[in-house]
Amino acid sequence: MGRGDKFTGGGCRLSGEAAEERAEVCEEGDDYIRAFDKGIAHLFGPTATRMIYDYLERKHGIKKGDIPMKKDEIQNILKELLGKATAAVVEKNSASTH
Repeated sequence: MGRGDKFTGGGCRLSGEAAEERAEVCEEGDDYIRAFDKGIAHLFGPTATRMIYDYLERKHGIKKGDIPMKKDEIQNILKELLGKATAAVVEKNSASTH
């Protein structure tokens, strides 16, 4: 991206170097979301995965796109919801697939 190019993502519109930095952050966040999604889908299947995302949004106001910014909070929620061992496995699986 050159100076003056626009990047629109995550509800923001930036240009130049700021856009390039934001694009890198967004890409890393997208990678984390994909890894997290793959980890919980692998462990629990698609139905339970949808239920977990629904629970995060309905009970805690955390949307799928918020996951990279709220890792610690989500890990605590998963511990509460699924138990400490399961939450640790999900976190480890997400980290290893990233």
